[in-house]
Amino acid sequence: MAVNIIEGVNSYIADTVKIIGAGNITIGNNVQIRDYTVIELGAGNITIGNDVVIGYNSFIQCTGTINIGNDVIAGPHCVFLASSHSIDENISFYDNALIRGTLSVKGRCWFGANCTINPVTIEKNVIIGANSFVNKDVQSNQVVGGSPAKYIKKL
Repeated sequence: MAVNIIEGVNSYIADTVKIIGAGNITIGNNVQIRDYTVIELGAGNITIGNDVVIGYNSFIQCTGTINIGNDVIAGPHCVFLASSHSIDENISFYDNALIRGTLSVKGRCWFGANCTINPVTIEKNVIIGANSFVNKDVQSNQVVGGSPAKYIKKL
């Protein structure tokens, strides 16, 4: 299986973006995936809406499903993960089973630089502070930040 990319109008994937593996990527209109981003697919599916920026040197790892809605900005060095590994103490970490997950960003979100986002759901109108680790769902109209990310204030 190869990588299948459907790209919208006025969208841009920088020449230095590296796409590894196989799967499907659907990109809306006015999307920028900036330099040195790495997209690693393991038969995953990525859908990106309209008016989205993925910042420089970001990493998208998708063996499951990633849905990013409209009007989303991710600063540089952000990590988006749609899978994890089980932990069985009787076998090596390398041999632990892959758990395919879903990461959903509903739209109108801003991710500060250096965020790591695990398989969660982030509702609309959310700001994630720089250097945050998001491992739980985030409700609409919130600012969250920290490691792990916690509620800071209502928008």
